[in-house]
Amino acid sequence: MMPFMYRQIKSSAFETWLLFGLFLIMYSNVFSQDTLYFENGNFIEGEIKNMEYNLLKISADYGDKDFTIEWDQIKAIYTSNYYEIHLSDGTFHYGRLRSVSDSTIQIISNNGEIRSCHQRDILSLTEIGQDFRHRFKAGFDIGLGLAKANNLRRFSANANVAYQADKWYGHAYVSALQSIQDETEPIQRFEGQADYRYLIYKDWTLYPSVYFLTSTEQKLSMRSSLQLGVGEYIMRKRHGYWGFGAGLNLNMERFSNETPDRNSLEGYIGTEIKLFNLKDLDLFTKALAFPSFTESGRWRFDFTAILKYNLPLDFYINTKFSLNLDNQPAIGASGTDYVFHLGLGWSW
Repeated sequence: MMPFMYRQIKSSAFETWLLFGLFLIMYSNVFSQDTLYFENGNFIEGEIKNMEYNLLKISADYGDKDFTIEWDQIKAIYTSNYYEIHLSDGTFHYGRLRSVSDSTIQIISNNGEIRSCHQRDILSLTEIGQDFRHRFKAGFDIGLGLAKANNLRRFSANANVAYQADKWYGHAYVSALQSIQDETEPIQRFEGQADYRYLIYKDWTLYPSVYFLTSTEQKLSMRSSLQLGVGEYIMRKRHGYWGFGAGLNLNMERFSNETPDRNSLEGYIGTEIKLFNLKDLDLFTKALAFPSFTESGRWRFDFTAILKYNLPLDFYINTKFSLNLDNQPAIGASGTDYVFHLGLGWSW
């Protein structure tokens, strides 16, 4: 009799703990949800993943995929989860969000401190503890060209990866071009860069980077550059930013002809502008000037412009223009090199 009673008591205890565990799971799912309200009275409940470039992503139990919503379309927001919140004044805050009027949102920190801000002043939201795949981005696009004249064959490609952490941002890209036609030498150009931006104070960042370029037009077997500088966002809004930077550049060049190798120290000053979500268009421009400290009278200039048109299913059309100027090029080389690329790509 006793063993049977023991088994019965043990089974009841197990069922009790099982029900209690299921209750906790249901409780956490119900009470850890974030809620968004819209002008038409509709609302959505779920878990906000992030908000950047004026787009908010939220997952809900009744959707197979995350919902993407324009930040301007949200009338009120209430979160149970905690986020890193970047404001337009360059400051970062950590806490929950609670709307108190149509345009005012309170940021409630872990210790109960409350800061009020206008909804348009919130530039980005990042869920604290967000996993790797939500912080990682990548893209790849290719372009092809064929012509009967001289049997022209042209291939170009671009690839990029980026990772956003709480205090730093890493980005790398490569760009390749090869053009072959009868009765002329092949044209080749290969470019790449890896950079790292660490937030040191408000919108000020430390900016080390590595850059390389090979170009048959400029007789460059390899140009390698090590840069270290600082930058600041002069303006940063939800639809774009404008920043500038300055620093030092160690420039090392190897050539494909009789031009002697060069190693020089340069300064650099530059600016970049990025606009996004302009009716499915993203625009990026960057300009850099390199005055040399060790080669008298030499200066270089690099310019890049990228126009991206976003298509459904994460496909996009990429238009890119790159320009390199050098007032003291290699022997027999052109001081100007430029590339125009039009390609179809996919991002994730």
